Amino acid sequence: MSLRIFVIYALSMLSVSTALAEPRYFLRSGHISCPSQNRTALEKIVDATDDEQLKAALYGAVYTGACTGAVMAQMPVTSVKEIKSKKSNSYYCFSAVSIEGKPEDNLSCTLRSHVTSVEREINERRGDYQITLESPKLLKVECVEGGFFFMRKQEDTWERMSLVFPVIGDPPSKSVLTRSVEELRNGCLGIDYAN
Repeated sequence: MSLRIFVIYALSMLSVSTALAEPRYFLRSGHISCPSQNRTALEKIVDATDDEQLKAALYGAVYTGACTGAVMAQMPVTSVKEIKSKKSNSYYCFSAVSIEGKPEDNLSCTLRSHVTSVEREINERRGDYQITLESPKLLKVECVEGGFFFMRKQEDTWERMSLVFPVIGDPPSKSVLTRSVEELRNGCLGIDYAN
């Protein structure tokens, strides 16, 4: 497979046209989720008072199938709302977004720390990166904090094609003058997603 075809394929895998407004929330890499009918398993996790209770609650939730294990893929979500457990600890429930870009009917829930937004990530990221593929006309850059992007050499510029956050619609693409450390860091900061 040529590099050009690989880039086009990778971009098309996350590019979905939709009438739905672009979800700006997503689940972080490593998230767990539970269908809303299994919220009690999640509440045992958020209400745990020590490491032993936390381990037992996590094991019970995953082992019984009430919740997923750690999911490495980031996932766009919508209709995010905060819920309080009986002990007043917070977690979030949400609708996942289908590949067609529509909210799914079933609600799921997850830990507060597993939900983030594009705007929050842009403000909090450090932009650390690692170049994982390099040729004179193409770079693939993996972001330490999640996601990746490609930089393709044009005549006088480079085109940065970002897959840093899981959003619905076409991933952002930006023309930059150089492949400098600053522009590589900017790619991993996610600034191409800023409104």
